[in-house]
Amino acid sequence: MNLIQLQKKFNTHLKCIRHLEKVRWNNKPVCPHCESDGVTKRKFNSLRQKHGATPIYHCNSCNRDFSVLTGTIFEASNMPLQKWFIFLFTIFTIQRIMTYRYICRCTLNQMTLRLNTNYIKYLVNKTT
Repeated sequence: MNLIQLQKKFNTHLKCIRHLEKVRWNNKPVCPHCESDGVTKRKFNSLRQKHGATPIYHCNSCNRDFSVLTGTIFEASNMPLQKWFIFLFTIFTIQRIMTYRYICRCTLNQMTLRLNTNYIKYLVNKTT
C-alpha cells in the first residue's frame, strides 16, 4: 500500500475506527480494563452518528465505558485519526529525511510532528 491508497482507504474518522476495531478486537469488543468480552454498545443520538463520533462501549463486568481508542496513543490526542494513520505510515515506511519534509508539507506543522515522533519513540523504548 502506498500513501495515496492509504489516504483513499482511510479518508474518514469512521473508516479509521472500523479498521482499529478489526485489528484490535477482531470486530468483537473486549474491555481494556478487565478484558471481559461481555460488553454493550452505547447508543448515540443521530447528530453524533452523523458526524462520525467514536463508538462507546460499556463493560458489563467492571461497569466502565471505553472505546477502541482507550489505552492507545490515539486516546488523548486532538489530532484526527486520518492524520495519525498518515503519520505512522510515513514514519514506518519512508526514509526519515523525506518523512519530516513530506508530513510537514501535507498534514502537520513541524512542532506537532516532532512531539508525535518523540512520543512514538518513547512508547517503542518503553515496551522493549
